[in-house]
Order: sequence, then structure tokens, then C-alpha cells
Amino acid sequence: MLGSYWFPVSYAFLSFPIAAAAFTVPFLVVQYRRHGYVHKFRAFMLYLLLLYVLNAVYLILLPLPPSIHNAPPDAGSYFQWIPFHFVTDIVRETGVSLDRPSTYPHLLVERAVLQVAFNVLLTVPFGLFLRYYFRARWMRCLLLSFGLSLLFETTQVTGIFGIYDYPYRLFDVDDLIANTLGGMVGYLAAAWLSSLLPRIDRLDEGVDLSVKRVGYTRRAIAAAIDWAILLPFCAVLAMLHLAFFIRIRGHRDRLFCRDSLCGERPDGREMGRADPRAGKRGARDAAGTGDAIRLAVPARRRH
Repeated sequence: MLGSYWFPVSYAFLSFPIAAAAFTVPFLVVQYRRHGYVHKFRAFMLYLLLLYVLNAVYLILLPLPPSIHNAPPDAGSYFQWIPFHFVTDIVRETGVSLDRPSTYPHLLVERAVLQVAFNVLLTVPFGLFLRYYFRARWMRCLLLSFGLSLLFETTQVTGIFGIYDYPYRLFDVDDLIANTLGGMVGYLAAAWLSSLLPRIDRLDEGVDLSVKRVGYTRRAIAAAIDWAILLPFCAVLAMLHLAFFIRIRGHRDRLFCRDSLCGERPDGREMGRADPRAGKRGARDAAGTGDAIRLAVPARRRH
């Protein structure tokens, strides 16, 4: 049971460096634009949020079917609409008896119990970030947690929005309840966490940007953005200039040929163009007769 959860989590940690590299430039741009500098704790929290998003996405999607032309799931319906149906699953699948407390520890290793527990834990960090970092109220946290869970379930039951022929997981209303509950648990836990960590909205208090030196990273980001904006315009201007130059040169060549060199001779050949057959014909004549080429030297007068 735990192996099915460790597999997506390991993929999330392996792909985190790639996602972090792609996230870095937009992050730096927003931080320099909004705050004028990069606060290390704020950066740590945002990268931690990115890691959580990767874990949540992989836990929802993985493992994928081997082919997009997958077989339909072996179930009578793709939807489970009965709330708290997991209680029936726990009673049916476990050997726990209410009158025998010694059987209670078996709940910790049963699939039905672990599935509900992990569905709750899945959105606990979401509620933590909503209250601590984004300063969300409880109603907003409740609605967003429910909306996130609904997105998860819709993604699964539609086969990732039509990529797969059939859904490879079912829509379960108990998952909606567990995920929403996890978001609210995280919201309540954030109250305790906020007492241990600095407030996000007060990180910039006492920071004097006028005495902060503009670092090389910020300069490099600014230069990269400038070139990213200028290069397309420069490329378009260069192409327009080249097209204009080719057109002007072609027009000039036509005028030059018409006015001076490319007129017609009486024999029908164009002026300004040598007859390529003349040289070959002269060479054949000289080779056939064997006559040497004589230079005409003016004769001296005799006195």
C-alpha cells in the first residue's frame, strides 16, 4: 500500500530540480519587480510550495496506464456518490471489532484507512500555505480546498481530460470530503505555525532599498529580458532591410541593363555579353591549321 504512494513522491523529488530551474527566472523577475530584492525566507517558502504542488500532481496522476487506449475500469459506475462510504469499506475489509480493543492497531495497516488518511494529508500543506503565506480567511480556504479536490477528481474520472479512452480512477465523494477536511486541518495548524515563523507580510519591514547594492544576478536578469524583447524586433528589422535591399538592387540592375549594356545588336545578340562560342571557334581554327599567332610589327623604313 505504501509503495503506491512512495512511487509518485520519488518522481516528484527527482523532477523538482528541473521544475525549480524553470521556475527561477519568473520568480526572480516577480521578486525584483514587487519587492526590489530577493528575501531568502520568502524564496524558501515558494520553492517549498513548488515541491508540494509536484507531489500533489504526481500522487493524483501516477501511476498512469500503459497506453492511452486503456480498458474501462471494472466497476458498475465511474462515480461514488454515497458520503462516508469509506466506513463501510473499513468494516468490510478489516478484522477490527468494536468490543475487542486489541484489534484496533490493525487499522493502521489497512488499505481503506490509509487511503482516507492520505487523502486528508494530501491537502494539509495547501491549507497551511493559504493561511500562512497568502493570508486567506477560513471561508476562502474552505472553498479553495474543495475546488482543488474537485479538480483532482475531475482529472481522474475524465482520463486526464480525454487523453485516455477511459478513466483509470473513479470519482469518489469521500475523497472530496477528505481533501476538504485536510485543507481545513492545515488552516488550523497554520495558526500554530505562524507563532514560530516570521510573518510573510512583515518580511520587508526595516529594509532600506536605497542602501542595497544592485547585484549581478539582477543585472543579468534585466539584460536578458532586454535582449529577449529587442532580438525579435531586430530580427524583423534585419529581414525588412534585406528584402528592401534585394528589391532595390534588382530594380537597379534592370535599369542598368536596359539603358547601357543589355541592348540588342543588329545580329540579335545582346550588347555587353560576350559570345561564348567565339573563343571556342577560334581555338579550334588555330588547332586545325597549326598556324602560329603572329604579332603585327610595323616595318622599319629604309633610308
